[in-house]
Amino acid sequence: MKDHLADLSGNPEIRSPGKVRQESAMICCLLVVDVIMNEGKMVDASFTIAPRQRNTREENKLIKEGKGDELWNDKPNKKRHKDIDARWTKKNNETFYGYKNHAKADTKSKFIDTYKVTDASVHDSQPLEDLLIINPKRRKVGFLRR
Repeated sequence: MKDHLADLSGNPEIRSPGKVRQESAMICCLLVVDVIMNEGKMVDASFTIAPRQRNTREENKLIKEGKGDELWNDKPNKKRHKDIDARWTKKNNETFYGYKNHAKADTKSKFIDTYKVTDASVHDSQPLEDLLIINPKRRKVGFLRR
């Protein structure tokens, strides 16, 4: 699950160079035909709910310490069903367990420019720096690939 989420988050160490070239070519084409207007950007986050885990207190303690991979080695079928990367959070007196998708999108086309996946307990302001790409040529926050 963790490797899959790292790939979704846009980690360049996980993504293949061919995939990055394809995405860049597609984005350049959309810019040329003015689908992406770059008139403004919006940043938002949403929850992705994961199945709630029924762990003991000792298991939860080990998971929080980062030793979750050591659990359930004698029961591989049970281990496959456990999500040790998801976290709990509370928002507006509602409890959520899972992940949070952070995205930066163009306000006109609604095309997602950049995104990052974190566990649900991460505050919305934490991945903001990763979402706001600074163009070194123009010293301006915005879209890099023009």
